[in-house]
This record gives sequence, C-alpha cells and structure tokens, in this order.
Amino acid sequence: MAALWFLVSAAFFLTWFRRAYTNLAPLGARRLRYGRWWTVGAWVLPVLSLFRPKQLLNDIWRASDPDLPPDMGDRWRHRPVSPLLGWWWLTFLASILVRSITTEAVHAAASVMTLGLLPSQLDRFQASADVQVLADLLTVLAGLLALGVVRRTTRRQEQRAARLAGPSDPHRPGGLAWRPTRQEFRLKQR
Repeated sequence: MAALWFLVSAAFFLTWFRRAYTNLAPLGARRLRYGRWWTVGAWVLPVLSLFRPKQLLNDIWRASDPDLPPDMGDRWRHRPVSPLLGWWWLTFLASILVRSITTEAVHAAASVMTLGLLPSQLDRFQASADVQVLADLLTVLAGLLALGVVRRTTRRQEQRAARLAGPSDPHRPGGLAWRPTRQEFRLKQR
C-alpha cells in the first residue's frame, strides 16, 4: 500500500513540476536553462537525479517571482531562492538514503541514482526499528516540506500571472489579486 501511495504522490508531483516549469515562458521568463523534457528526465537519470531536479526547482522559483517586471528577460536568474527549497531537497535525499538501508527496492534505486557509488558499508547495515522510524520520519517531513514548496511556488505563479494581467483586466475587479483558472491561464499562453 505504501508503494502505491508513493507512486500516486510521485505522479501528482511530477505533473505539477512539469506544469510549473511549462508556465515559466508565459510568465515572461526567457532563456530557460533546460528543456521541458528535463522536468521528468532529471528525476530518472543516474547521478543527475541528485542535483538537476533541484536546479529546475530553483529556476521555477526564481522565474515565478511576482515582483519582477513583465519584461524580465533573463533577470530572473539572479533572484534568491527560498531556504524552504533547500531544506525540502536535503530532507528528500536523506529520506531516500536512509530508506535505502531499510528497503531492498529503494536500495537498488538509490544505487542506480548514484551509479553504484553508494558506500559498500551501507550494505552491512541491518534494518533496525530505529532506522525504519528515522526513514519514516524523514519521508513524512519531506512530504510536508514538498507540500509547502508546491503551495508557495503555485501562489507565486498565480500572483505573477495576476500582475501580468494588469489592473484593467475584467477578471481583476478593483485591482484586487485574482486566481486564474486553468483555462484562463492556458488562454494567456497562446
């Protein structure tokens, strides 16, 4: 059951991740560092999966800054990144590493991610109840931090889209911030 929950959660997260990256061009970001295929490929390519997803997430965060001017060009690249992203990424990687000690399938996946560079000492660890509890806590913490990342990043993209629409937009009465529907956001992309 846990594996099924993980797969469903991963599918939803990857769908959001791809969509958030795809939104960057309509939000005014120019000269993106990576193609859209990286939004999925970065997670499955050995060694690159240890850092490329975080680089993509940094780009999503920076280019979604609602305070940047509409014609931001590539100025988004110099924007700061929230520490939340770093904490989530470190917790996510730690949960995979600790889980690889307790679960053969995860150990095999972690070994592939690192091209077999996992220290052989990890093979000697016996999965104890303490290690299992630590793995579970890290997984829950990574999940909660991921929710925060998704919510804050989505809010930034919505605020940026609203600012790009301008105060004269009929969907923004009185200049108040509005939340564009998916259809409205996609129409603006065309």
